[in-house]
Amino acid sequence: MAILLFAESLARDAYRAVNLLALAYFDAIMRVALDMNLFGVGLVCAFAADF
Repeated sequence: MAILLFAESLARDAYRAVNLLALAYFDAIMRVALDMNLFGVGLVCAFAADF
C-alpha cells in the first residue's frame, strides 16, 4: 500500500513538473514570437517609409 501511495505522489510530482516545463516553454515561444512580430512590423514600417 505504501508503495502505491509513493508511486502516486511521484506521478503527481512528475505531472506538475511537466506542466511547469510546458508553461515555461510556451511562455518562451510566445515571447520570441512577439519579438519577431514586432521586428517584422518594424521592417514593414521601414520598408513603407522608403516609398
